Amino acid sequence: MSNRAWILLLLCCQALSAAKVFAAAEPYKVFGRSSAQELNVSLDEADWRWLRTKGVLRLGISAPDSAPLDITSEDGYYEGLTADYVGMLSELLSIRIDALRYDSRAEAIEALKQGKIDLLGSSTGFESADSELALSRPYSDSQSLLVVSSSSSNDPLEAPLTGKRLAMYDHFLPAEMVKALYSGAVLQFYTSELQALGAVAFGQADVFLGDSITTSYLINKYYPGHAQINSFAHIPYDDVAFVLRLDSGPLLHIVDKALAAIPSWKHLTIERRWNVGAISLPWARIPDLSPREQRWLEAHSLLKVGVLDDYPPLSFFDSNGQYQGITAEVLDKIREATGLHFEIVRLRNIDELSEALKRRRVDVLAGFNRTAVHTEDFRFSRAYFASALALVTKASRNDISGLVDMAGKRLAIRQAHLERDYLIRNYPGIQLLEVPSGARAISLVMEGKADASLNTLMHANYLSRKTSPSQLKVVGTVGDATAQYAFAVNHGSVEMYSILNKALMTISPEDFDRITNRWHYEVTIDESTWRRNKTAIIQGFIAAALLLLLALYWIVYQRKSIQRRDRAERALSEQMEFMRVMIDGTPHPIYVGDREGQLLMCNADYLKAIRLDLADVIGKPVSLGILGWDQTLSYNQAYASVVEMGQPILEDCVVRVPGDRHFTAQHWLVPFYARDGQIRGVIAGWVDIGERFRLVRQLQEAKDEADRANRAKTSFLATMSHEIRTPMNAVIGMLELALKRADKGVLDRFSIEVASRSAHGLLELIGDILDVVKIESGKLILSPQRSNLRALVESVVQVFDGVARQKGLQLVLEFDAQASGDVLVDPLHFKQIISNLLSNAIKFTSQGYVRLTLSVLPSTDEGRLSLKVIVKDTGLGISEENQKELFKPFSQVKGGEQAIHRGSGLGLLISRTLCVMMQGQLSLSSVVGEGTQVEVLLNLMKLAPLPAQTAMPEVEAEGSPLRVLVVDDYPANLILLSQQLSYLGHTVIEAEDGEKGWHTWVEGEFDVVITDCNMPRMTGYELARMIRDQEQQHASSPCLILGFTANAQEDEKRRCLEAGMDDCLFKPTSLADLHSRLRLIESSYEASPIRMVSGFDSINLSGLDQLTGGDRVSIYRLLNDLAASNEEDSLRLVKLFGELDRDGLAELAHRIKGAAKIIKSERLIWCCEQLELACKSENEALLVQSVDDLQQTMEQLTGVLEGYLEKLDAGDELG
Repeated sequence: MSNRAWILLLLCCQALSAAKVFAAAEPYKVFGRSSAQELNVSLDEADWRWLRTKGVLRLGISAPDSAPLDITSEDGYYEGLTADYVGMLSELLSIRIDALRYDSRAEAIEALKQGKIDLLGSSTGFESADSELALSRPYSDSQSLLVVSSSSSNDPLEAPLTGKRLAMYDHFLPAEMVKALYSGAVLQFYTSELQALGAVAFGQADVFLGDSITTSYLINKYYPGHAQINSFAHIPYDDVAFVLRLDSGPLLHIVDKALAAIPSWKHLTIERRWNVGAISLPWARIPDLSPREQRWLEAHSLLKVGVLDDYPPLSFFDSNGQYQGITAEVLDKIREATGLHFEIVRLRNIDELSEALKRRRVDVLAGFNRTAVHTEDFRFSRAYFASALALVTKASRNDISGLVDMAGKRLAIRQAHLERDYLIRNYPGIQLLEVPSGARAISLVMEGKADASLNTLMHANYLSRKTSPSQLKVVGTVGDATAQYAFAVNHGSVEMYSILNKALMTISPEDFDRITNRWHYEVTIDESTWRRNKTAIIQGFIAAALLLLLALYWIVYQRKSIQRRDRAERALSEQMEFMRVMIDGTPHPIYVGDREGQLLMCNADYLKAIRLDLADVIGKPVSLGILGWDQTLSYNQAYASVVEMGQPILEDCVVRVPGDRHFTAQHWLVPFYARDGQIRGVIAGWVDIGERFRLVRQLQEAKDEADRANRAKTSFLATMSHEIRTPMNAVIGMLELALKRADKGVLDRFSIEVASRSAHGLLELIGDILDVVKIESGKLILSPQRSNLRALVESVVQVFDGVARQKGLQLVLEFDAQASGDVLVDPLHFKQIISNLLSNAIKFTSQGYVRLTLSVLPSTDEGRLSLKVIVKDTGLGISEENQKELFKPFSQVKGGEQAIHRGSGLGLLISRTLCVMMQGQLSLSSVVGEGTQVEVLLNLMKLAPLPAQTAMPEVEAEGSPLRVLVVDDYPANLILLSQQLSYLGHTVIEAEDGEKGWHTWVEGEFDVVITDCNMPRMTGYELARMIRDQEQQHASSPCLILGFTANAQEDEKRRCLEAGMDDCLFKPTSLADLHSRLRLIESSYEASPIRMVSGFDSINLSGLDQLTGGDRVSIYRLLNDLAASNEEDSLRLVKLFGELDRDGLAELAHRIKGAAKIIKSERLIWCCEQLELACKSENEALLVQSVDDLQQTMEQLTGVLEGYLEKLDAGDELG
């Protein structure tokens, strides 16, 4: 192979190696806990420029973690002592630092050399031997240490460690440096400090070599009691620093300057955060001993220590016979400090301890309470543990809260208790029960033989947790004194006493606190079988001996016992089967968990609800797969509360099950007890209450809907008040002028005409705004029809002309002649827009003029009219701030004279809404002090002019007169209607109420009865029913009955028809309406009382002709649309009837009736009305007949419409 090929192959390998290193890097976010906001670093401008150009620094870290220097979390964060310094570097240098994690330290170093990263952290000198790398200024002090197992001798080790297995992290120090010093050791390298230290702790190596920061952290966190620091390693060692490339430019001295800017107190804060400090070696801790004490220590390497065998957490033995507790750890500290070894002697009580020390069977007593009884007998060391005295009672007792409540009650205390004399002296009424131990005192309370016991607080807490947490409680502490526990020696043991005191002084307060806190919260005693069942075992031996003497009797007894057991097992089996059937048969999920929250059993509904098999859930946490992460914590807390407190819990929660399903349930948890009264677990389950929540939600929605309806009605009342006042003002004003002029003998017909037009306009407005459907739905429907713009605008101007003249204003109308034709527009709402704008302009203008300009804009569509309406005034004007609020409901201009003119605040909002509905727009501009201009733009359809029509003749009295009975309780209405009928030439009889009307009708003969619907004593409905009943009984010809009411609603007409009336008149009614109604109904009444038409009547196209101005193209298009709609409605009629949708049928009939009125088809109108009545009744036969009639009529209408369309296609005249 050629040299070129070798070089190419080598380059490829290097590229692949680099790619592998780069690909292995995993990004992490630096989480530093220290801030450098108050610090500054002094750098040259070139250095700052270099940092800005760099933008981001990349920090390399490697697996595994080296706590507490480098710690990574699963959620992608990098923290630790080094991360704290990296965070401060980032703030000091104003540059982002990203962390990249590699699989090993070697890969991270290689990445640094290749330039993939800029620096490495947590270097302890290993990289100093590499010529391509350089170390920064150290940021944390450290020392190299030698560590041995706790079971090894702790004499200081010296080089060369001949025959020792030396374990170390493979990137701690260069191997050559370690071999040079410890030439006799066998080096064992590990991939992490944790593995290397574990090898020593568990006998796989003899000595561990590591830095003080990581070593002390790992021993305290992972290997307490398994490893101990022996001595310092005399190796040239660098403190912890960053590693950079030599060719990294100015980065090295930039990092050094930044580290130098960090003050010493910052270093101290970080070291304390991670428990990093100076290391003191055990053999070097004890203060200098006197020569006499040193000789005594050399002569006494082993001491016998007497301890209580069952006084946790101070002193006790575990199930393996190992001595444990606070005293045990203190003895370990003394052993580390002095080299003394201790032989533990187990004793049962205080008396045995005292006797053993007096008789020299032990050298020292540990965990001995300094009581007054023994103070003169022994010499006591410094106290190493203290505890307050606590008063313990049963949890169920509430009558004892302190010693003052113990008068006449029994208090159990340990023999020779330090508070004995204090109790006798200050509380002579307490009956003291002295027992050998604090545990026995607690037992007396549990057995009810004592009302309370006096124990140390820590011992009381342990005993209450061990025996029954729910049956005992600590009610308070007693006295000011605390129980002091120390070492006790004979008076002659002066050297031992002094050495023990000096050794205790070497233990820091922090160590004492750490020991005390650990045993306060983590006391777990697994007693041996013999000690736990000692009495039972002895009794068993005695029972066995007795059984041997009574063997024959025992055999017979056993036979009977077996028979009873078989019966009991069968009964138990039946009971278990009954319980299983009962649980599985319960139609709700039920499950049982143990104290730790593991599932023990469940029913079939539980498995069905969570969609899992029994094997998938047994032994698993009960919250797994059932609750979301947001509720697991609260559920676990509730579960633990039931286990600890024994109180059932019932709560609502959201249960989530596999498949992303969730539902609302009422979850219950109840504790279950073992035979010994201890809580063994929890029985729980849930009931799906989703339906209840749905009903509550529906109730809330219904309430909200009712509130919205109430607000709509309130808005309606305000709108009605606003809209009625304007025409009413014209009516009152014009009538007042007519009256004043009439007093002078002048007939003001013009004022009366204006008042009449305004009253008719008001009537039309009331007719629309009283529509219940519009009120309930909040919808407004436009009704466009042929209208003359000039007539509409001039009618409005005439209404406001008098108002303007009263204020001394000039009302000017400028009308474009091009807009004089007819257009398709809703006249009422168009006039409403103009009326609102003129009303506001006049209201807020005190002098000058109000100009209404109507002009036509150029348009490309000849069939439409682009209309611009401008209302301009010289009034007060409106500020920009007030203009923003004008188009909000009930908004009014604030401040100045405008506050005097108060309205409902709806005018402009209604006008803009109407313009938008007409596909137009409304805009307002105003200048304060100059006036306001409102501009309306509309695009309306132009209609061809109608042929000239003769004026409708005035209504005159004609035709044959009728006898009419008028019944109304309101005198004004009664007089008006009587005079109208008399004017039409009819004979009128009046009645003031329903009862008088009934008697009048019985006594006379009448062709027509017109009655008010709502009257006191007897309503019009009741009167109509009585008349119809009377006519039916006497088989007389029915008279015409018309209801007369101001409630212009469809429901009101239906009630009139149901009561037997023929039709309904709405107040107010004109002479023309009254004359037309009587003539039309009279003719129909004489021809056929039920208004049935056997066949389809012809349609009348005069309405279409009037609407289109005789345009045949428009008529053809409208007829074609009507035919298509008729076909669709026919199909929908069949579909709705098949579904028996009465509401849908009634809605469809109402819609068809609207089209029928356009073509004036009486037959189709009658069929629609019959179907509407049938939908509201319960008569199925009537519904079927009504649907059939309507369908046939619609089919006939299809044929008629096709005929008309054919004539239009042929150009024939429509007949």
